[in-house]
Amino acid sequence: MHHGLVHLYRCLHLIDSSPNHCLCIICTEYNEFSVSYFSSFDRIIVWKPSDLTESEFLIYLSKLYSNSTLLVDTLHDYDSKLISAISSSLNICFFNNYSSGSHYGKSAIFPIAHLTNKHINDYTLSYGNNFFHGFNYTIISRTVNDCSYNPYYDKPYISIFFGGSDHLNLLSRYFEGLIELSNSIPILVHLGVAFSDRDKFLGINSYDNLNFVDFSHSSLFSSSLLFSTFGVITYECVFKMLPVFTIGHDETSHARAKRFASLTSCSFHLGIFSDVSNNMLVRNLRDVFNSDLLSQMSFNQSGKIDNFASKRIWHILRKLSSV
Repeated sequence: MHHGLVHLYRCLHLIDSSPNHCLCIICTEYNEFSVSYFSSFDRIIVWKPSDLTESEFLIYLSKLYSNSTLLVDTLHDYDSKLISAISSSLNICFFNNYSSGSHYGKSAIFPIAHLTNKHINDYTLSYGNNFFHGFNYTIISRTVNDCSYNPYYDKPYISIFFGGSDHLNLLSRYFEGLIELSNSIPILVHLGVAFSDRDKFLGINSYDNLNFVDFSHSSLFSSSLLFSTFGVITYECVFKMLPVFTIGHDETSHARAKRFASLTSCSFHLGIFSDVSNNMLVRNLRDVFNSDLLSQMSFNQSGKIDNFASKRIWHILRKLSSV
């Protein structure tokens, strides 16, 4: 059961790595994208009826697949009373879900290294040895895993990515700064598929060292530095040992990115976007581009994330199924 593209892709990767004897069923929203995406998918799919809320859909699944194990990878705010009521008929494992109800399943997994001490203590109190978090549970997609990391493949350049939709249009906010920066450092801006101004920027070709392309992991991992909003891509960079500078698009992502950088030394956080001016952006990226900080960051990232998260997660799910 998933929510959003990031959640979809990691759930599918988890399914691809499932043990042969496990029956995997995808429970998802019925919409134009999902219908098109799963049209040739060789799995059982349970579509969420449009007239059911997320909570009602979970109740429906608990009746349909009683005594099964359900991995819930959504951002939905599940009520604690609801989860308590259905946990006797369904082994629920919450995956990166912070809702009050996520304390009342059978297990919780957070595939991140930036949990607060309060979250760690609270979930440990709720689940004991059935609570898991950290880099060991960070799922790396096959696409990322298959990409080679080739820094300086052609010439050193900085990649820029503000997320799949860039809903705050940070690219427009920092456009003038990127033009200035490109006078001394080549810049490749990656545009997300859901970015509303994607076509407009793809049509810009008047700058020698500032180029715009559709997002591509292969191009990303051929750069020597990424400047991006904080998220899953930050963890992908850690896996590939690509130095990354982050920016927060709201207070929550700002706090998480700041904590991640402080705890792991695997990234450098500039701050929340409202505090980061064009001048600050240009100065910081220009100063570090040819400095030892990038090689030190890459060294700090080495070995933090391996390729065995899926095996660890399947071990947890199989234990829940045998309870």
